[in-house]
Amino acid sequence: MNFGRKPKVENGPYRSTRWGPTSLLRSIDIGPRLILLAGIPLAALLLVIGLLASDDIARWQDLRRFHETTEEIDGLVNLNISLQEERHLLLGDDTQTVLERPLSGAPSGELAETLREIGSPVDVIQVLADARRLSAAGQSEAAALEYTRLINEVLRGISLHTANAPFGNATSESQALNALLQSHESFLLEDLQVQIGDPDPLALGRFRTEALLALEEFATNASAQSRADLEATTTTSAWRFLTLARVDSFADVDDPSQAELWARSADVRRLAFIDLAEQESETLNQSVGLAQRQVAETLVTVLAVIGAIVLLATLLSVLLRRSIVRPLSNLTVSARTLSKGEMVPIDDPASDEIAEVAGAFSSLAETMENLFTDIDAISFSVRDGRYDQRIHTDHLMGDWARLANTMNATLETSAAHRDATREELDRRTVLSEISNAAILAVSSPEITASVLHHLPKALAGSHAHIHVHPSGPPTVDLGIPLEKSLSALEVPTLVEQAQRITSAKGDGVAALVEFPSGPPAVIALMFGEHEPAQLEPLVSLVETAARILSQAHRRQIAETDATHSREHDQLTGLFNAERLGRWFADRRMVNEWTAVGIAPQNLDDLDGSFGRNARNLVLQAVGKRLETIVAQEFRAHGYDGALARIVEPEFVAVVPKRFSRGIADTIAQRFSEPIKIEGSQLQVDLTIGLTEVGRTDVDLTQAVANVAIAIRRGASQTTEIIPFEARYRDDVRRRTQLISWLEQAIENRDLRIEFQPIVNAITTRTEGYECLVRGSMNGEAVSPAEFIPLAEETNMVMAIGEFVLREACAALPFLRGDTPYVAINLSPVELSDPRFIGRIDRVLSESSIDRDRIVFEVTEGATATESDLERLHRLRRLGVQIAIDDFGSGQSNLSYLNNLPAQILKLDRSLITPITSDEGAVSIVGKAIEMAHGLGMTVIGEGVEQNDELNILRRLRCDRIQGWFTGRPAPLEDFIEITVDRPVTQISRPRHRT
Repeated sequence: MNFGRKPKVENGPYRSTRWGPTSLLRSIDIGPRLILLAGIPLAALLLVIGLLASDDIARWQDLRRFHETTEEIDGLVNLNISLQEERHLLLGDDTQTVLERPLSGAPSGELAETLREIGSPVDVIQVLADARRLSAAGQSEAAALEYTRLINEVLRGISLHTANAPFGNATSESQALNALLQSHESFLLEDLQVQIGDPDPLALGRFRTEALLALEEFATNASAQSRADLEATTTTSAWRFLTLARVDSFADVDDPSQAELWARSADVRRLAFIDLAEQESETLNQSVGLAQRQVAETLVTVLAVIGAIVLLATLLSVLLRRSIVRPLSNLTVSARTLSKGEMVPIDDPASDEIAEVAGAFSSLAETMENLFTDIDAISFSVRDGRYDQRIHTDHLMGDWARLANTMNATLETSAAHRDATREELDRRTVLSEISNAAILAVSSPEITASVLHHLPKALAGSHAHIHVHPSGPPTVDLGIPLEKSLSALEVPTLVEQAQRITSAKGDGVAALVEFPSGPPAVIALMFGEHEPAQLEPLVSLVETAARILSQAHRRQIAETDATHSREHDQLTGLFNAERLGRWFADRRMVNEWTAVGIAPQNLDDLDGSFGRNARNLVLQAVGKRLETIVAQEFRAHGYDGALARIVEPEFVAVVPKRFSRGIADTIAQRFSEPIKIEGSQLQVDLTIGLTEVGRTDVDLTQAVANVAIAIRRGASQTTEIIPFEARYRDDVRRRTQLISWLEQAIENRDLRIEFQPIVNAITTRTEGYECLVRGSMNGEAVSPAEFIPLAEETNMVMAIGEFVLREACAALPFLRGDTPYVAINLSPVELSDPRFIGRIDRVLSESSIDRDRIVFEVTEGATATESDLERLHRLRRLGVQIAIDDFGSGQSNLSYLNNLPAQILKLDRSLITPITSDEGAVSIVGKAIEMAHGLGMTVIGEGVEQNDELNILRRLRCDRIQGWFTGRPAPLEDFIEITVDRPVTQISRPRHRT
């Protein structure tokens, strides 16, 4: 609460200098409550008046809008008259026309714009041109129809405009104008029929009836003046002649005088109608304008009444506020101001009664102002750290005096606790400084020195000491007082907590320090000449300092161990990749460096041969030998280097470039000797990769990746050294791309199958097909020789094999030939899978085909183990056939053929190609065919591309042939043959992504 002085308010409450609605109300002395009391009935009254005036406002708006429309109606009436006059002049055949004024042709441009506004589809220019052309050609009736089209559109426009007429006289006069124009047009059409000649009596009667009915409607809705003008017109002789004459009597009129009389009478009536129409249009315009002015005068009167009411209510509110509300408001504001702690006296009361209340408030404000002045002085004193100020109680009584005494007592208590608090804060500051120094220290001597440096700050004139146990090890020189023994060490309770001690040099407080290793020590704070009044805080301080010192030593040891574990390999104790990177970052600019990667071969086979932990034991032994070799080389040549164990390759040494080849040769030579592991001698072969590192374009991470790439190109048979070449990285990139493509191709079924015919060697009829898998990446074909080995390496060949088998089974019923079979290549990786037989059996069962029409082709090396051979026998028992593929390309023997459950032998192309030029090759192939026939096998010659090769194989009794000579691989569509006696099977086609 702020008890400072505030400016006094003259003649009312404190006024804001900001301008706004509130300040405006205050400036005219109108309060919110008064506004609310007077505003509700006033608003109700204004609402009633507004509702009464709303109809007039709406009517005025309608009249204003329609007044603008009447000007357009007047223009349309003139356009209509112009069109009618042009039609009369061009089509009337009377020569003695009585015209009382000149006539002008219809303005086609203005008429076209008018018709477009009302949405008429009539082309004015074209219609007028057609009408005038027809009239000139003597086609009067057709020309009249064209004019009538335009006149009807204009009459429709007038009707559309008058439809918006408001209620009252405007509506009646609008209807009267429409009726007059319709009557005029009907009479004109009647006259036009007579003048053109050969009139139709029925049409004339219809025109006469329409005209008279329209006149009756006009007489009903028109004003008194218009009705009088109409009556004056209809009493003329011309009107009576045309009205009473029989229309049909003029069908054969030969008397020129009668015809002239008819024409003159018609002209008189026509001109009378023109005057009457123009007068009625002007009357409508004037009537609407007059009605608009009358409504506007009414609205102005209503607004004047509303303004007078609002002004009167405002004057009454101001008078009421100045006489009663304003003095009461001043009292309210002063009371609220006092409740907020602001002492504002009340001036200029409006009446004696209010003046008495104002005086009481002013007295209270003066008393509180004096009290708060004393409180302000005390607050400034306390802020400056002094508690010598007190509240004067001489002029206070009652509760005010009790409050002042309570505050004075509180000040005395606060002064008593100030010194104790300050001492406690000083001790806490010492502890904080000790903790911060212990955290920032980097060695054990620095930790101990920082504690002994800050501890004496807690007590002036004191000294801190550390006393080591007599049996403890020598202590590092700390630059501080150090004693070897202290009598207090013999007190057993000193181990539990800090205690007061006495020595030859004086009294003090000591606590035991438990170090992570070695015997404990004692930290002591000696008082000096003056003993503190309160000993307990110092006991706690020394005990806490001893605990901080002990914990800091433990933390330092733990951090040292953690740093070593973070930067070293846990298995071998060598640098890890992170530590090697930091080491190289500090030295890369000193020399030209080479990264030497060392990878022991066939480590994954050790667990199966020597136990689960054999691999780790070998790595530890290899790491120790490498560490010894590298250290010896470093000492012999006097250069620096580093050895680390990382993920791939297993070990990396970073050495100066000029010694790298010599170190690699030394490592290879030394590892020609076996390693002894748990009493066994083990020969460990290495693959060593070399690559430069340290240039701006090759960092250490890239260099490690390069040596790993080089090592993977090793033969994994003997120790060899492989320098890295840039093309190795391209091979790895190509391999990565192929693996990614192959995964997506398998998932999306983007691979495709092609079929190569296998034909009878004698008849050349198709007896089977070999299924060949194909693929393309980014529109470019990928050779199976490139992606099949990758599929075998990554075990994706399982999914590819199942895909080929399903596609072959689905295509089998459609292939051309007499019950042909399909041959599918079987990978050694598939055959070694224990679940392979079950997967094949499931696919064949789902396909429901003849199993003996499925042939699995295996290479000579696919059955390297007894388990592979046994699995091949199980495959044969499923009912499928087995073929030996690429026979003659490996090291085959008779016992090998005799053990296999095969029914087909496929001679490799390397045996077939030489037979046309080498008699020895012919003999070998003949013996192979004879041997296979002796074992009950069917023989297929692969790679036949010439007619001579086919003839020789026929002579050697080869059963079937396969090659480009008899058929190249092609999609299924090229071999489809569907007959009605074969079951139809759904063939799944590869889905090509767009």
